[in-house]
Amino acid sequence: MKHRHALYGAFVASGVAGLVYEVLWSRYLALFVGHGAFAQVLVLAVYLGGMAAGALAASNLSRTLDRPLLGYALLEVALGAFGLVFHPVYVAVTTLGYDVLFPALADPSLVGAVRWGLAGLLILPQAMALGATFPLMAAGLVRADPDHPGGGVARAYLLNTLGGAAGVLLAGFLLIGWFGFAGTSVAAAALNLTAAFVAWRVAREVPVGRSGADRGAGIPEPAIEPSSELPRLARLLLPVAFGTAVASFAYEIGWIRMLSLLLGSATHAFELMLSAFILGLAIGAHLVTSLADRTRTPLRALGRIQVAMGLAALASLPLYAASFDVVAAMVEAASGRTGGYALFNLGRYGLALLVMLPATLLAGMTLPLLTATLMRAGAGERAIGRVYAVNTVGAVSGSLLAGLVALPLLGLEGLILAGAALDALLGLWILTAVARGLPEPSGGSDDPIAAPEPPRRRLRLIGAPAALCLVTFGAAAAALDLDRTVLTSGVFRDAVIPDPDSRRLLYYQDGRTATVSAHVALPEGVTVLSTNGKPDASVGPLWRMEGRDTLPETPIPSGSDFTTQMLVGLMGLGHRSAAANVANIGTRLRHHGDDPAHQ
Repeated sequence: MKHRHALYGAFVASGVAGLVYEVLWSRYLALFVGHGAFAQVLVLAVYLGGMAAGALAASNLSRTLDRPLLGYALLEVALGAFGLVFHPVYVAVTTLGYDVLFPALADPSLVGAVRWGLAGLLILPQAMALGATFPLMAAGLVRADPDHPGGGVARAYLLNTLGGAAGVLLAGFLLIGWFGFAGTSVAAAALNLTAAFVAWRVAREVPVGRSGADRGAGIPEPAIEPSSELPRLARLLLPVAFGTAVASFAYEIGWIRMLSLLLGSATHAFELMLSAFILGLAIGAHLVTSLADRTRTPLRALGRIQVAMGLAALASLPLYAASFDVVAAMVEAASGRTGGYALFNLGRYGLALLVMLPATLLAGMTLPLLTATLMRAGAGERAIGRVYAVNTVGAVSGSLLAGLVALPLLGLEGLILAGAALDALLGLWILTAVARGLPEPSGGSDDPIAAPEPPRRRLRLIGAPAALCLVTFGAAAAALDLDRTVLTSGVFRDAVIPDPDSRRLLYYQDGRTATVSAHVALPEGVTVLSTNGKPDASVGPLWRMEGRDTLPETPIPSGSDFTTQMLVGLMGLGHRSAAANVANIGTRLRHHGDDPAHQ
């Protein structure tokens, strides 16, 4: 296929645009629904849910298309059109809500429901189109090289994911600052239209059908006759595709919160963490490109990768605990230096990779290997969309379950442990199925491994990984204990890790949107309230000892932030002295030397 590298560039550009949209939509909808964290949950749920629906539709559509790359090009044109008009459509829809719909609804709960419904509908069509692009691009690569279907799927996943890792950084660090929201949407649309043009040009050179002239025009047929074990294999692997996505997004939610305590929870920090997570998936997809077609035992490989992923996720906890000293050194090295912020961001990116990379690299191998295994059993191109759709539904479920339920219930350590246990159990389930006689898909080989394993080999196949998991998880449960004093130290601000005797922890809770803590700083006795390690408020010891709101004197030690807190409360009364209640939203007090452009 000529211009193969141009097509690869188009797939990367498509991935860049997809994640630029995700970052951008989070910013847009935060303005509409009123809370950045909830907007991110909404965008993630609609984004991934729409992608799952689109992938499922494409799984049936690709088999009926003579040239799936043409279908992919049409979807990219649609995405480009959506990107070009998104800003005016957003303005029109939100204006309709504020001026017409919300005033007509008497019940505040109805207003909330309509607001969230409109927000979801603003991005659902684009999300469905994004989800449909991957199965079609993968089908195009598989048609171009039908003897290596696993490599084609892995390559498509690699290119699209690699673009996504770059798109997060481009949107957060450059495009929004350069072009604003509307201009960034247009820039992403330009990438979509460029990808569409390249795919259309290349599609004209790809032979029609599975093997070109040998088949002529018509619906492509599977390269391999369906195996009699295909239904049994699908009943095993599709739940694995769902479960491993649940575990991966539990890791993502847990790691991002953990790294927020380590690196700060500013917007740029979040984008660095997200990009590092996606980059790990891309590297894993690259490493599995040849393995997916070369290995004679894909089920064994998949089972061992799942077990290894659980153990690698578990290993991220001690790595994380050891990173606080590194951050303290980074802050000291970057402070006051020209280019210090860029240096600090590079360091933050490196630390995020250090914590996430081992497990995300293995996670990036799973989807291509799952798809390739089903295709080797004769499932055909439909397997691409089905596995991608089920995996994406698992991602939606994992993100919602982890963020809204598991994190507050289990805490950070418990969430990572739960995800690691799920991955390890999925791997052991696959290995058990193989040991009991589930045949390895041969992909046309004359000597597939189909018989049940003898008892000794079965014990070796299952026993060694199971014993390793029991020992590792047991040791982790007994020995791992993340020091909450260190977690909430705000090392990214002051480059200081407090001595455990220098503060007394009063409260700690891993909530849905932030980790909140309170401690008493000793020996001063100042009580400090922190969000994700950043102090947000404090009161002196006199207030705490007196146990009442009114004091005979104002306890404002020199140099502390009590002055600001007192002033914030008085500002509203200064404007309306007779008010019984005052709301203060997003106040930032400027001091001499602040850049007005950053207010």
